[in-house]
Amino acid sequence: MKKGLLISVLLLSATSYADDTGFYLGAGVGGFFTSSGDYYSGAATGISGQAYVGYNFMRYFGTELDVNSGAAINWISIAASTIGSSIGYTSLSGVSVTDYGLSVIGYLPVFPTSNFKLFTKLGLSLNTQQLSVSQTFPGNNQTQNFNVYGTNIGFLYGLGMQYDLWNKVILRLAYQNNGNSNPGDGYGSFSPNFVNLSLGYKF
Repeated sequence: MKKGLLISVLLLSATSYADDTGFYLGAGVGGFFTSSGDYYSGAATGISGQAYVGYNFMRYFGTELDVNSGAAINWISIAASTIGSSIGYTSLSGVSVTDYGLSVIGYLPVFPTSNFKLFTKLGLSLNTQQLSVSQTFPGNNQTQNFNVYGTNIGFLYGLGMQYDLWNKVILRLAYQNNGNSNPGDGYGSFSPNFVNLSLGYKF
């Protein structure tokens, strides 16, 4: 009786570890915000979406490709700043970011046989951004509206919690910072941040 119970526990443990390796994919939604930049006294906040695909080589280690996209709902204006003093009073009415990441991911199970894990990510990010700019020129008070685009490569880091549902379904809550984004043309840099709740599937 005891021998049979021990064999069952060992088989269950082996099955659990086998399910932690292989391909997985997922998608989610959440929030997006920017850290204050070179010339910005405030931050943009908005909504975001995420998609990812990865491969776990073992229970504690894997690699992941992800796409995070965010659009700002509001943006704190900048007036008479370094750029405002030379080209007019400037405000940014919107910002959108799409970032592509390649990272290694490490897992830490809360308990040896638990489906609840903590994880962290480190990697490289390709950041693309669009700023919606409104400039009012001193003297004639004329206003010009236009968009500024930029692309950068940076470092990303992230951390989160994961729970494996029904042996195949992944539930994640994750934060990710994709390094500095710099659209150029003297508009400084800012740091895009994403917080997403997602569902995934392990193959």
